[in-house]
Amino acid sequence: MTKGSPFTTPEEFLISSPVVAAIADLGLGNAASVANMCRRLGFEVRLSADPTGIEAADLVVLPGVGAWDAGMDRLHATGWGRALVEAAAAEKHVLGICLGMQLLCESSAEGTAPGLGLLPGRFERIPGIGRSGPRKVPHMGWNRVLFNWGASDVEMPDEGRYYFVHSFSYGSPSNGVVIGTADHDGELVAAIGRDRVLGVQFHPEKSHEPGFLLMRSIGEWVVRNGSLEANR
Repeated sequence: MTKGSPFTTPEEFLISSPVVAAIADLGLGNAASVANMCRRLGFEVRLSADPTGIEAADLVVLPGVGAWDAGMDRLHATGWGRALVEAAAAEKHVLGICLGMQLLCESSAEGTAPGLGLLPGRFERIPGIGRSGPRKVPHMGWNRVLFNWGASDVEMPDEGRYYFVHSFSYGSPSNGVVIGTADHDGELVAAIGRDRVLGVQFHPEKSHEPGFLLMRSIGEWVVRNGSLEANR
């Protein structure tokens, strides 16, 4: 690990101001790992199976692994679905991770339930034929992501290697919300975002140093957007 990494000198990587992160624990896999990463970076974490107290959050995080319809069922059963829609309407920062990113959108070929619709677009199964012939599906393992964040006063990474596990990919690249791509024998969308809603298809919490640095940058993005004082 490089000198000054978040694993050897965590004090150098703490976010500059405390950020309250409400993390949805839907029982779909990786919420505790996301919470641990955020705590190490200086976030004040509220990990919960229901959205009680979300009003005090600066950042609302929707992690998840698994199937589309099961994820939407859990969102509705726990109240997190409505809470996320209301959080976005109140201009809170929202982050979706893996399945969480997908559920922020409108629909998926994997299921029949409508998504939350916080970002436009539909997910399609990754074709088994890539640029040069048959390719592995699911897309699983480490891959390089190239970002295009647009104008930002926060230093965000231009690229990095992150860990992916998914069989469905964002299939609406013309919607103007794509901010990151990866190559898996053909281009796949790795990140989408608009206004204060952001989704990443990969797992920052499983991506070691690049994941920590990206999450720290997201924390600084929340700080710089000035929502902290508004929520206190």
